[in-house]
Amino acid sequence: MNNDLKRAPLDGFDCDWLVIGSGFGGSVSALRLSEKGYRVGVLEIGRRFRDEGKTVPDPEKPNPTFIDVTNEAAEVLARDTGGVAQSMILEALGNVPTTAHILGGAVVAEGPERGVVDRHSRVFGYRNMLICDGSTVPANPGVNPSLTITAMSEHAMAQVPEAKAGWWSE
Repeated sequence: MNNDLKRAPLDGFDCDWLVIGSGFGGSVSALRLSEKGYRVGVLEIGRRFRDEGKTVPDPEKPNPTFIDVTNEAAEVLARDTGGVAQSMILEALGNVPTTAHILGGAVVAEGPERGVVDRHSRVFGYRNMLICDGSTVPANPGVNPSLTITAMSEHAMAQVPEAKAGWWSE
């Protein structure tokens, strides 16, 4: 993390729910929780943007568009499976690095011995902690996962009760 990142003082900051990240899952979660009457904080530390809305690449360390070991692995896999090793069109023609969305990691299961969250995205062993992002998507949907993440977050938020006085002390 950059040392020049300005930090806002948190003295007196109080919220009922703290949402980490403002992507599709975080934004839906923050909106739905606030609609239910909760005080919501959102923390985000994504890429910095220029005024034009473009990411600021590091000219000293550009993202590679071709990685030798990855290409070799793709060629071996293609040979062994009868497939064809290919690159994304933006990588091949535009020299723009491209990647698929990273999904999974926070397994949805019946209990903590087999996963991280239950079917309502509640983290096992923690009260009032949910994971509402791509890490709970169990498999690649074959399309951009934004709507899947949004739908899963909407489902999780539908399980959270309306805010009421004393709810946190119960």
